[in-house]
Amino acid sequence: MNSPGGPNAKQKADHDKMSKMTGAGFDKMFATHMVADHQKDIAEYKKASKSKDAAGEYASGQIDTLQKHLDTAKSLKAGN
Repeated sequence: MNSPGGPNAKQKADHDKMSKMTGAGFDKMFATHMVADHQKDIAEYKKASKSKDAAGEYASGQIDTLQKHLDTAKSLKAGN
């Protein structure tokens, strides 16, 4: 797997949109993105954790932290 060289087109578009936002609109969009991103990451880490190698062990060890981050992101979203 190669690491990305930079943001993809969707990430650039989201950044451009959010960079023009302020206040509650920004907060809501940011929280929505954080929830979606952490849900995606958790799914990928759970899949990777099934590997019986160092990468799988690492992924397995990160799931609890990612879940805590997701819970925090959900609380931010609920606050808006």
